[in-house]
Amino acid sequence: MEKFVLVIVFTTLLCFNVKSQEFTRTNASGLQDVAVAPNGTIWACGTNGTIWYSTSNGNTWTQIEASGFKSIGANDNNIIACGDDETVWIANGSGASFQRTSATGFQDVVISPGGRMAGAGTNETIWTSSIQSPNNWSKAEASGFISVDNNDNNIVAAGSNGKIWIANINGTGWIETSASGFRQVSVAPSGVIYAVGTNGTLWSSHVSNRGQNWTQIGITDVRAVDLNDTKVVVVKNDETIWTGAIFQRVEGTCVMTRFNPSVHGFQFVNDFVTNFAGIDFGGLCGGMAYSALDYFNNNIPVPTLSSSPENGTPLREYIYNRQQNSTLDNLDKWGELSFNPFGSRTNEFFNWGLQGFNGGRLQELRAEIDAGRPVPLGLYKGGNGGFVMHHQVLAIGYDIGRYTGDLGQNQEDLRIYVYDSNYANQTMILRPNLSNQTYYYENDTACSWLTYFVDKKYRLASPPR
Repeated sequence: MEKFVLVIVFTTLLCFNVKSQEFTRTNASGLQDVAVAPNGTIWACGTNGTIWYSTSNGNTWTQIEASGFKSIGANDNNIIACGDDETVWIANGSGASFQRTSATGFQDVVISPGGRMAGAGTNETIWTSSIQSPNNWSKAEASGFISVDNNDNNIVAAGSNGKIWIANINGTGWIETSASGFRQVSVAPSGVIYAVGTNGTLWSSHVSNRGQNWTQIGITDVRAVDLNDTKVVVVKNDETIWTGAIFQRVEGTCVMTRFNPSVHGFQFVNDFVTNFAGIDFGGLCGGMAYSALDYFNNNIPVPTLSSSPENGTPLREYIYNRQQNSTLDNLDKWGELSFNPFGSRTNEFFNWGLQGFNGGRLQELRAEIDAGRPVPLGLYKGGNGGFVMHHQVLAIGYDIGRYTGDLGQNQEDLRIYVYDSNYANQTMILRPNLSNQTYYYENDTACSWLTYFVDKKYRLASPPR
């Protein structure tokens, strides 16, 4: 899969770890939707349109004087509900004094801890508002959605096609996650995401990694879910309510930049065949990584091509020239890794990628990603004196899990998220294999390399529009 053969001429030379706990059934039944306020109060909407709440984790329930509702959202100060007639209503934190807003045509409504409201229309559009202006709703540039939730920073939504998307709080900058096959979604104030599969399974992810990594939770037959930062509550298909502890992310382990391969990466794959400086290359991986980063850093959309540009076109020439930059400027790095007599430095090279101190590659990588900067990586194959297929990609995030970068325990937790020009519209996950001292793709285990280096020679250029 790697895309070029390198000949060296010596002139001078944080995604996330989680924990699961048991779910406990409450004594509630006959329910269709649920909301959990930050203070822990559980609100539920009955299949007969009634509204109930519990301040005892579902042990006891109180019905309020309201009916005719099918969807509910809550924060500590207000309740928002969607009527069977598709109208939107709000009430104070006790559920008293429901007032109808001007909004109509809704199937799902929510409210964030800070009072930001969002709703999914019956025509699958997304709308936003605030508790301060409940009659003023703005349509987001999004459609095809049947479920929505928000915190004070992001909106998450599930589409009628089963896809899940994330946007900023005003409904712009939509990013497609890797999830599919879902029908309902919820997000905690901290950014933890829970989603219900069309088959009733429950899954968790986080906005910090743009929903690229999902873990299944040990409960099935789920109909709806909501959560705060400590508690998750589900409605099962038998209309009962169950509560459990949230599937917690280890804080600070996963860090992502804004670069999203499905938005900022090229839509065509690296199928170039060319010759550079007398060397045959099976592609222009470094040129594509540099070029995609140029478009990203210049805030220019990448060209909407589904196949690679023809020879002689401005984009083809630009990618080729950026390939030269990425290769020649890093000859010292490639040359250093090629000097490995009888494999005497294999362990050293592999460990560089795990070293988070004293100038280790992991330390360099984290410094760039922590600053919000995607950074090119050189992936070194090893073996045969360096005359093998090496590769270049763009690192866009990392997750260290329990690993601290000290070359000690839990090294296998490390994940490096990359844009790889061989895989259009995908986020590839690079992980260490301690047993054979390679770095491999979690989502394509046939691809592996001895080590990597952080390309700090990249300099911004102006790509063709």
